[in-house]
Amino acid sequence: MSIGNLLKKAVTGGDWFGAIRRVGTETYHVIDNLPNTWCADTLLFSDGDEHYLFVEKYDKKKDKGAIGYYKIENGTLVNKGVIIENSYHMSYPFVFKWNDGIYM
Repeated sequence: MSIGNLLKKAVTGGDWFGAIRRVGTETYHVIDNLPNTWCADTLLFSDGDEHYLFVEKYDKKKDKGAIGYYKIENGTLVNKGVIIENSYHMSYPFVFKWNDGIYM
């Protein structure tokens, strides 16, 4: 994304998107936004051989974000939907493992 586009988003808003790529490759896979939504603030989390991408899922109609996730299955992002939604805006998911538990 160019500096001009970043400044435009910072000043006027606009749709965001997330993308991932495999380490050592040049090709990014852009997360497809559903109608009236966009994804931002991605966090990749792995537990053993399981890989997940947590995101802010912003709903334009509700004018707020919720936390959603994707699971990487056979190299493909599979949308698993929204997992945390409150009456207020949520973003920047943070997931960590501690004492045999996984927390957000």
